[in-house]
Amino acid sequence: VGSGWLRLTTNLANQQGGALYTSSTFSPANGVVVEFEYVAWGGNGADGLSMFFYDASANMSGALSGAGLRYCSGAGGYLGVGLDAFGNFSSPPAPGACPNFDGPGNRPDSVVVRGPRSANNPYVGGATVAGGIDVPSVTTRPTPNRVRYFLVPNGSGGYRVTVAHGVNGATPTPVLNNLNFPYAAPALLPLGIGGSTGGFNNIHEVRRVVVAAPADIGITKTVPAAGIAPGQPLTYTVVVSNNDINPADAGSQAPPITAANAPDITDTLPAALTGASWTCAATAGSTCPAA
Repeated sequence: VGSGWLRLTTNLANQQGGALYTSSTFSPANGVVVEFEYVAWGGNGADGLSMFFYDASANMSGALSGAGLRYCSGAGGYLGVGLDAFGNFSSPPAPGACPNFDGPGNRPDSVVVRGPRSANNPYVGGATVAGGIDVPSVTTRPTPNRVRYFLVPNGSGGYRVTVAHGVNGATPTPVLNNLNFPYAAPALLPLGIGGSTGGFNNIHEVRRVVVAAPADIGITKTVPAAGIAPGQPLTYTVVVSNNDINPADAGSQAPPITAANAPDITDTLPAALTGASWTCAATAGSTCPAA
């Protein structure tokens, strides 16, 4: 209360809590970037949190507590990224474990990606986080960890997933990089957040969740000569490009950018130049702004 945190579980056994961001969805063609802060603390070390994406026509009912991190078995679950303190989000049979019963086995302090409910939430990949996921046994909220997820289209209906993690407020650094997620996405994807405990527990809290579409806007400017004499005309050429956001797969996965979301570009002319005018030429698929 009054602290700006969304608390998903208390430090009691067999708890689960979740939040579905139903007021906005994103198109799979665009990809998504999610940033947030979280803390897992005050218990004896379990289970963890999930930040997931699900089919907008479903509601994640039936999601499991314990090892499932309130993602596995949820109706419409598409892609779940687990911040797993105890380690059984990577594990075959465990209390509340994902129904596919696959994975490398117990992996504490890991970032783990699991797939759609329609495929029994298969294990896709994971990596251990240096510095850990949680701070058990403390009695005051620790410095939050920072997380950034990138989902960029892979050209075949799924995604490349990059997860960056920063312990104790540090700048997030990649722990999973361009992991291929080969499952075709539903038409629209909202964001969800979950947390759970099992036989062991922690308080799980998140704040400062920011969701955006990724893009890489490139700008180059050229001039035909290194020096121009007084009185001579001069032409600058500025090229603005919506670059591919996925370097790992063939084709261009540059997201569509609407006029409302297009970046403003300011390029102040030197004071010595007078009588300036400009023209614009749009390539296929793009449009010129108003003069």
